[in-house]
Amino acid sequence: MQPCESGVEYAEIDTFFGQRGAGYAGATIRGIDLCRSDLSGLDFGGAKFVGVDLTDANLSRCNLRGAIFSNSECGGIDVSGANLQGVRFEESRLSTRKIGGADLQGAAFVQADLTEADFRQVKVVGARFERCLLTRIQAEGVDFRGCILNDSTLSKARLKGARFDGVCASQACFENADLTKAVLIRVSAPFARFAGALLEEANADDADLTHASFLRVKAQRALFRRAKLTRTTWQAADVRGVRFDMSELNYADFSHALADLASFQKAVLDHANLHRTSLASSILSGASMNGVRKTDPDRARAEDFTTGRR
Repeated sequence: MQPCESGVEYAEIDTFFGQRGAGYAGATIRGIDLCRSDLSGLDFGGAKFVGVDLTDANLSRCNLRGAIFSNSECGGIDVSGANLQGVRFEESRLSTRKIGGADLQGAAFVQADLTEADFRQVKVVGARFERCLLTRIQAEGVDFRGCILNDSTLSKARLKGARFDGVCASQACFENADLTKAVLIRVSAPFARFAGALLEEANADDADLTHASFLRVKAQRALFRRAKLTRTTWQAADVRGVRFDMSELNYADFSHALADLASFQKAVLDHANLHRTSLASSILSGASMNGVRKTDPDRARAEDFTTGRR
């Protein structure tokens, strides 16, 4: 049987399976129920799935390069080992953990649920993940360079040593994620949330993290040199030994933070909140500190009364 020619449309399940073994590259597959079907290893390069039910279907090792999923059900599909380069999901919500060994480079995902998926053997350079759930993913050492993560949730994700150079992650959530030794150089993540995250020895030089929240983070010896950190929140954070040299920290809130041995050389700290901030042996040479708010005695007394401190 000859391979399917581009432009062929399948709207009947019998006709569709009659072509099995020849491939479906460039075909339009419309309105067929392929729920739980084993389609592993087939060629769907450039194909378009329109209104197709692929719930729990097996698409492992398939060629899906450039395929489009439009108004289709994609919950629980297995795409492990598949080529999804340049794939687009239009009004089709992907939900799966089965992505091991897949190639997602340049693919576009909107509102996908990849909770607890293992990305360690997945290629994701240049992929778009917008408003996606990436909670608790395993992605230690994964290369996310060129990716878009806007409005996505990566809370409790394991991202130790991962690379995010130049990534766009506006309003993304990294709360309680492990970003130890992660590379965040030139990342653009205004309004991102890192509360409770581990950022020890991470490198965020030249990053745009304006308005980001770093509440209670542990970021010892991390690098934030020349970073845009205006109106960031570092309350109760551990930033001992962090390099903030030449960074913009206007209106940043470091109240109750541990900033011993941190370096703020030539940083702009105008109107920053340093209420009860520990700055032992910190370096502030050349820093601009106009209007800095130091420990407020009344607030301190109220805090001590509330916590029972004497």
